[in-house]
Amino acid sequence: MIEFGKQIGKVAGMYLNTDDKVFVNVKLALQSGDFVYKRIYITEASKGIARAQLKACGMDLDKGNIELSDLDDDPNLLNGTEVPIDIYEDSYNGKPQLRVDIVLERPKADKSKLEAATALLRSAKKQDEPHPAEGKKVIEGFPKQPKSKPEKAPDPALSERGPKGDDIPF
Repeated sequence: MIEFGKQIGKVAGMYLNTDDKVFVNVKLALQSGDFVYKRIYITEASKGIARAQLKACGMDLDKGNIELSDLDDDPNLLNGTEVPIDIYEDSYNGKPQLRVDIVLERPKADKSKLEAATALLRSAKKQDEPHPAEGKKVIEGFPKQPKSKPEKAPDPALSERGPKGDDIPF
């Protein structure tokens, strides 16, 4: 049985697909003996996350030791590489599905941006503080109040009734 949560999986094969969308299907062996799969899509939009996920699987493009074509030739090239993963259940079209995420290191936040954000939060007024206008003298006629229009007298022709008290059709 597959346990949910963070754990270590070992690469048990990496299979390439180039039919419609290019992706690497990573087969991961769990300590329980079960297998889970993670698809890593390689597109213009996902290239950064794909590179980080492949690096976590042992394919470091900076070192230049492995190319995608090498994985196509030998899908077991990176077998045994330990990969931190998170397994959870998600819903797709109303049906539960097993999901696998490769856990990546979070980049450190920019200290100057954090300090600026903290200062921004401190400058915001607290919700329980009174509004600055509360308790101040109100100046009559300010802001200008719209003048009320006098009501027109109803048109007497519209209120006429027929000889039997029926409304007169127009």
